[in-house]
Amino acid sequence: MRALLCITLLALSGCAAGLDLAVIGAASQAAGTGSAVFSAGKLKAVGMADVESARRAVLIAADETSLTVEEVTSSRIGRYRIVLKDDRNARVWVYLDQRTPTLTRLQVNVGLFGSEPTARLLLTRIGLALGAHLADDEAESGSDDTKERGPNHMRQ
Repeated sequence: MRALLCITLLALSGCAAGLDLAVIGAASQAAGTGSAVFSAGKLKAVGMADVESARRAVLIAADETSLTVEEVTSSRIGRYRIVLKDDRNARVWVYLDQRTPTLTRLQVNVGLFGSEPTARLLLTRIGLALGAHLADDEAESGSDDTKERGPNHMRQ
């Protein structure tokens, strides 16, 4: 949606184009279904919480939504992968990555053809369990040293 807005704005000329860009950009943010970014089956956000609090919040959210906790693994300190399953055996992968003692990156992965509303509901319940507002994690850092490798690997 943002790409379409940017392309449309490129057709505009003069001083008003910059103002239009700011107004349309703000409108596109407000029109979204939440601040977290959903792309390719993944919903990404960051929260002001330590990773252990975020892990507990995921487990609380899973219980509230009646998702079965299939697996909780930690590849290293400050990083978790939690696999949840619904009654129809559809899986949801939740990745937690502690960036600072009070900042944790979250990713809810429902798969390429998974349900965006399910991902958003789960992320909302995680945020409520944390008692925190989750912000989007849209800006991907060019300095990340690993590549995304699917639902079995966490993006760094």
